Amino acid sequence: MSIVVATAQDWLEFNRLAGEQGWDVPQNELTFYPTSLNSFSYALKSANRVQGFVTAVCHGKTAWIGNLIIDPVFRGQGLGGYLFDYVLQQLWKSGVHCVWLTASNQGRPLYERRGFELVDEMVRLRVDGSGSENGNGRLASAQRDTLYAADSDAWGDTRSAMLSHLAGNAALIETEDQTALIQFDPFGGIIGPWFNRGNVPCTDMSVIEQARTLFTADTTVVTDLLASKADIQSLTRVGTVTQGENVLMAVGDRSCCPLNSLVALASLGSMG
Repeated sequence: MSIVVATAQDWLEFNRLAGEQGWDVPQNELTFYPTSLNSFSYALKSANRVQGFVTAVCHGKTAWIGNLIIDPVFRGQGLGGYLFDYVLQQLWKSGVHCVWLTASNQGRPLYERRGFELVDEMVRLRVDGSGSENGNGRLASAQRDTLYAADSDAWGDTRSAMLSHLAGNAALIETEDQTALIQFDPFGGIIGPWFNRGNVPCTDMSVIEQARTLFTADTTVVTDLLASKADIQSLTRVGTVTQGENVLMAVGDRSCCPLNSLVALASLGSMG
């Protein structure tokens, strides 16, 4: 049994496993991880068969672990913890100050045993588009600078490599108090990262309403929100809310990450 840097063939196995588990994995993630110098993607193999997979991304001071998955045939043998410990060790070696992830109720004990603490609950909102066509386009240079500045203010870190990738096919919505990236992904629409400089929790649904106009009615728009930063009652009036199934967790020194303005993650729990 060995842990190796994931190859193109290994990614095909990841897609198969994720599909069997019903995971929502945007195309933006699948294209970012194999090509980014900031990413850590590993496959756990035995006799050349992929038994598990894990992805992580190092942003600088902070890092994210996502997409930890073990083939159901090999579960119950401690392989998930073994693979997780390996990638966590690689991230600490890279010099990060803290590591973040989102966890399901099932996976939470694994992370708590390794020192991860609850930061917030997550809320996933799904809403149908309301436009006549699906959007496409790239952020202009000034818009990218606005996005980078808002993100750095929230995270206390430079995450431009990931944000630049996500901004390659996206739009930016700006209001007096809010800034949100709207990603045009083959998976569907994704709102995030989303920042709010106004009242907390955020009750202004104008970002969601504007985002809906960028997608057709048969396209689902998704966003992963921090429960403490979003008004659930307002959300349920505009879409379908899934609450209480996932949590945001971190380990290490997260004093550099105020998260004061953060409403929604940049990805569906896998890259931050």
